[in-house]
Amino acid sequence: MQDGPLSTTATTSTSRIIIYDRPTGLREAEYLYVVDKAQDLPNPAGSAANNGLSEMLAINDTQFLMVEGSFSVGAPGRGDNIRMYLADLTGATDVQNVDSLVGASYTPLSKTLLLTMPAGGAISPDNIEGITFGPTLADGSQSFVLVSDNNFSGTQVTQLILVAVPEPGTLGVLSAASIGLLVRRRAKGGSLPR
Repeated sequence: MQDGPLSTTATTSTSRIIIYDRPTGLREAEYLYVVDKAQDLPNPAGSAANNGLSEMLAINDTQFLMVEGSFSVGAPGRGDNIRMYLADLTGATDVQNVDSLVGASYTPLSKTLLLTMPAGGAISPDNIEGITFGPTLADGSQSFVLVSDNNFSGTQVTQLILVAVPEPGTLGVLSAASIGLLVRRRAKGGSLPR
């Protein structure tokens, strides 16, 4: 709250990433991650449209996979747009002693776009809120599993989406056409298809 407003279709927002020392549980540092603007205009105008950092996965001591989810009322599909970034805190400013970032000068985590899954696209994502490592595939590529929940709603689905990066270490922007995707869906109360 003290660091500025939430993301809208006109503004970005910031999320603090807190680094803890595992043995002591004490905070070591805080860094800023800049969250994109909401991706779609809402329909009707004036309805909810926002974007947030819904999950992150540590790759190593300085790099993270970040999952951003943008939702706009009345947008195509279910209105959810998902982007996955590689973020790196190398060179970012430690802001643990900065009470408010409004008007402050700082360097946020760098971020590189890896994957976009637009609402109404080839894979129309729902409420993606989790990411974990998947298996290493036969060709040596690393996979990741994204998961959504159905919010106990009859109009939403649970999804498990397996994302396979074709070449380890490449940072190009991926799309549903250039990566392997496996989607399993379950409606409320249903079972996952085999």
